Amino acid sequence: MARMKGPKKTNRYPDEFKIKAVQLADHPDILAKDVAEDLGVHPILLYRWRKEYREGKFKEDRRKKPRPLKSDVVPKDKMKNKL
Repeated sequence: MARMKGPKKTNRYPDEFKIKAVQLADHPDILAKDVAEDLGVHPILLYRWRKEYREGKFKEDRRKKPRPLKSDVVPKDKMKNKL
C-alpha cells in the first residue's frame, strides 16, 4: 500500500490569472477545455471561475493601469498641434 507523504499541494491563482483565463475561454472560436489544458488547470476549475466571474466575485487590481501601446503614445510636440 502506498504511503502519503503529506498533504496534497493546492495551487492558488491570482484573480488576474483567473480573469484572463475566463476571457480566453469565452472566445467563440476557443474551447474552454483547450484553454484549461494549455494553462494546466482542470476544466472543472475553469468552469467554476467562469461562474464566479459572472457573479462578480473577482476583483481586478485597480492600481495597475494598462500601459498604452507605443502606437498610442503621441509625442508632446504633436500633442500641442492637435489641441
